[in-house]
Amino acid sequence: MNPELLRHVWLEINPHRMIAMPVILLLIFFMIYAINGYTFGSAIANTALWIYAGIGLLWGARVTSDAIAEEIREKTWDTQLMSAMGPWSMTWGKLFGSTIYIWYGSILCLLIFAANTQIVDGITVLKLFAIAVCAAIFCQAFNMQIGLLAVIQRVAFRSSIGLLAQFLSLSFLFPYLTNIFTDNGGKVWFDITIDWIDFSLISIGLGAIWAVTGAYRLMAVALQVRTKPVIWMFFSIFLAIYCAGIAAEKISTVSQWTILTTLSFWIFCGLSYVAVFTDRRNPIQLRRLFYTVRAGNWTRALEETPYWAASYLLAAIAAALILVMPVTGSAVPTMEYFVLAQTFPALLLVARDIGILYFFSLAANPKRAVAATIFYFGFLYGLLPALFTALDLPIARIAVLPIAVDKLGLSTLIALIHVLIVWWLVVSRWQQFNPSEEQPPS
Repeated sequence: MNPELLRHVWLEINPHRMIAMPVILLLIFFMIYAINGYTFGSAIANTALWIYAGIGLLWGARVTSDAIAEEIREKTWDTQLMSAMGPWSMTWGKLFGSTIYIWYGSILCLLIFAANTQIVDGITVLKLFAIAVCAAIFCQAFNMQIGLLAVIQRVAFRSSIGLLAQFLSLSFLFPYLTNIFTDNGGKVWFDITIDWIDFSLISIGLGAIWAVTGAYRLMAVALQVRTKPVIWMFFSIFLAIYCAGIAAEKISTVSQWTILTTLSFWIFCGLSYVAVFTDRRNPIQLRRLFYTVRAGNWTRALEETPYWAASYLLAAIAAALILVMPVTGSAVPTMEYFVLAQTFPALLLVARDIGILYFFSLAANPKRAVAATIFYFGFLYGLLPALFTALDLPIARIAVLPIAVDKLGLSTLIALIHVLIVWWLVVSRWQQFNPSEEQPPS
């Protein structure tokens, strides 16, 4: 049996708690039963779902995000690092072990719901069960990722971070959970009509799978196990296709190819930012990558490649696909040029922004690298363009924010100059940390 799971079972389960949970739930349900004229039915079923959401989604998410933080506070995390357990065993052991008592209460709520629901179709009830379970797993795994990111970034885990993670996970689930009961029609995804309950089950189920996979990959990073960015690339492509299918229903003025390539490009750019801000950025990692590439050890080089580089490669491929975007078949012929005019300057600006973050991360005291980067982002994307626009200086505005539909060549050239300057500064600063020996670090 998984030792991490067994450890949490011993910590979380005892006779008092095993008795307390059903007693409290029965008292709540009896109160609802009495309020509704001593009758069973939808009131108790709805109450069971709300309690399930509170226990499985909110409480469970908070427990999983705090599980790693408690290890650090109790100074047992270093012991975990030195154990023989792999990242996968550690991930599912903590994910389901820390919430085993929560699952005990959640299953009781689902059983009460099944006994009192007015839904007579057994298949529909099973689908609702599956959606509820997947939703809880998604919230818990997503919040576990936040706790692991705090470990990787070596920052203190605060309650506000946990609340933000809960809000983000619930924001993803909210439209699916509400439309299950309110929308009697179907969901159109790339001209395919799917019943809302089936679409919600597929979406939340895939979300749960990706959330657990993400927790596993972050656990591998926290345990200093080398990983390749292949899974991250698959997730990026999946997210782009999934979102494009949803957007295709809302946008009918352009072709689906335009939607797919354009949305994919912006999603890949956004994931590049997510990856670079959440990954470790240090001269040792860059040095390892440099030496492994120079030695021709491509397997090891792939393991040392930062995840943002994988997302950026996908963004570059999407930008190349935009070049072959068909103009015919679109109700707005100028849309393709409008997209093209922003794509390549934007791709270069992403590279510049990543370079700015690396420049501050390679400083002697990199603790405020993220704050300094965001501060300069505010200048480059907000204050200076607004100032030059107010002064009616369009060329100066393009010089600091080189995105202009009517000046594609100039915008691209200026953005390229930005990239060259920033990465020259990054290389110059990195060379200060790069020793002269030829052998790569182990």
